[in-house]
Amino acid sequence: MDEAQFLHDEQLLLAFEELEEAFKLVEKAATEQDIDISPYLPEPKGFREIQRLPQNIQKDWFKSIKKEIKFLIENLIFDKDETPKLGDEIIPAIIVFKAKVTSRGYLDKVKARCVARGDLQQKSDDLDSLWSSCVFARTFKLFVTRANRL
Repeated sequence: MDEAQFLHDEQLLLAFEELEEAFKLVEKAATEQDIDISPYLPEPKGFREIQRLPQNIQKDWFKSIKKEIKFLIENLIFDKDETPKLGDEIIPAIIVFKAKVTSRGYLDKVKARCVARGDLQQKSDDLDSLWSSCVFARTFKLFVTRANRL
C-alpha cells in the first residue's frame, strides 16, 4: 500500500470517528430535550378542557391557538367589512387540537387549527355550487399525473 492510499484511509477513518461523535452528541441532546407526550393526551376538545389542564400545558395550547389566529389574520382569511348576503350559507368553524409526536414517541409540538364544520353544510343537488378547498396530496398527485398523460 502506498503512502497516499494510507493517508487517504486514515483521513476517512478520522472523518467517520468525528461523524460518530457528532451523532452521539445529537442523540444525547435529543434525549435531554425529550418531553413526555402523555400530559398532552387526549387532545382537548375546547377551551374548557384546556382550562382544566395544568398551567404549563395550558400555556402551550393557548400559544398554539394564538399562532393559528395570527396566521389567519396575517393571510387575510377574514374580511371585517364582508357581510353575508341573503341566502348565503354560514358554516361555523371550530378549533381542532393535535399533539404531534416525534419518531421516538415524544412530544414534537402542539397545534391548533381553525376548520370549517363541513358536517353541518347543507346538502345540495347543484354540483356546480359545491366546492372544497381541501384535497389530499395523493389525490392531487393523481390529477397531475393524469393531466400529464394527455
